[in-house]
Amino acid sequence: MSQGSDSNEPVTVSKDGITVKKTVTAEEFPVPAVVFLLASNKPEPTHVRLTDQIPESFPMERVGFHPEFESDQWTAYKDHRVEFECGLDPGEEVKTVYGIRTDDTGDLSSFLIEPTLKELSAKEQEEAADIEGVLGPDNSQLVRDVLSGNRSSLPGVDGEDSPQDPLSDDGAD
Repeated sequence: MSQGSDSNEPVTVSKDGITVKKTVTAEEFPVPAVVFLLASNKPEPTHVRLTDQIPESFPMERVGFHPEFESDQWTAYKDHRVEFECGLDPGEEVKTVYGIRTDDTGDLSSFLIEPTLKELSAKEQEEAADIEGVLGPDNSQLVRDVLSGNRSSLPGVDGEDSPQDPLSDDGAD
């Protein structure tokens, strides 16, 4: 029996009045997800960039962003990293997630590495993104759809209860 991630302990990073709590869940969403809770204790508004590394062995096309959790603020890069940028007002908290479509939910601890947090200056906010390394939105559309509950977009899935549906709740391992 594979041991569940006892490292399901949250990873917390704090820097200059901003705190990020990172967890991994296999039960809260239709696919396993990495969840971030960003909180500002700063007395003034700030803009931050959160960078998270995706394990090299995990295919980037299986990473997607939930449309109800700030998906438009995420960028996926070919070099196995994802970045989230947002503005935070004093005392504000933001919850965001990215989904990881995998058949092996027994050990998700490889996703529980410490993310990088950086406060951005106005100049850094204006600079263009690294277009060369950005994955297009279609590369992770399948994961986006599944994470938001739309399983009909899975290839080979004819219906909600199809035995081919890797995300069905039919009780099979």
